Amino acid sequence: MTPTTAMKTTTTMTMDGSAPSPTPVPAATVPALLTSATAPAPAVSSSFPQFAHLPTELRLYIWRASLGPRTVELHSGRYSSHYARLTPAPWHSSSGNPELLSVCAEARAEALRAAYTVALPVAAPASLRGGYSDGGGKPLRLPDDERRLLYIDPAHDTVVILGELEYWRIKTLHAAIEAQDPRSLRRLALTTGGFARGLVGPEVRVWARTLLSQLEQFTLLLHDARWPPESLCSSKVVIMDCASEDNVYAEFVKSQGRHLRDGSAWMIVGERARPMRVGRVEFATRDAGRGRS
Repeated sequence: MTPTTAMKTTTTMTMDGSAPSPTPVPAATVPALLTSATAPAPAVSSSFPQFAHLPTELRLYIWRASLGPRTVELHSGRYSSHYARLTPAPWHSSSGNPELLSVCAEARAEALRAAYTVALPVAAPASLRGGYSDGGGKPLRLPDDERRLLYIDPAHDTVVILGELEYWRIKTLHAAIEAQDPRSLRRLALTTGGFARGLVGPEVRVWARTLLSQLEQFTLLLHDARWPPESLCSSKVVIMDCASEDNVYAEFVKSQGRHLRDGSAWMIVGERARPMRVGRVEFATRDAGRGRS
């Protein structure tokens, strides 16, 4: 009987009947042996791979069912000099686009067809371009052509405009949205800090007969800041109802808010004849979670 080789079984008996000493296995063969003997079974996918085999109508229905209303913000640039411009300065926004637009080509196409019919050019957030300061306290002069598209569902999304409120600029925004979708913007929120101090009530009443007359819902936000937090980047903007015990709300009701009351209720605004809404705004920031303002 010939001695066993390294690639054969090592249990062959020797000629005297004793068990042989273990035969060394060449080092080069160890990885292959370990792989074949100890490799785990392929993991079962938890992402529902059968989705691609569903009927097209059902897949599209699922994509549409995942759509929902959002709140996005617009504001003027911190260091824009648009008063001296011959053309309007671009809107700025720190709001991100719906995640559904990044899932796959089919989901994106259906979302753009069914909901996000308006692509609004906005300046890219400065937080994505190195911040608003050069580190020495001086503002950065950011080029106006660094823009992106903010996709909006004009029938369901709420657009919050922070800071300065210029009649002609908001009218131009309405026209730009209506040019892409005849439904135009249905839900708009403006901040008290954007109106001339002490004139919130009179100005809103004038605007209610013109700019705000086609809305389904108008919201006035008790908010003075002209811009979102610098740390806000592609995060959520949330509108909250004011509690009756809120001191800021109580003071507003007694002062400027009294011009916006019709009896015991807020004035009617928009084509649906709904009372205007008065609220607060919250921002979800990158470093502090949600920051109330």
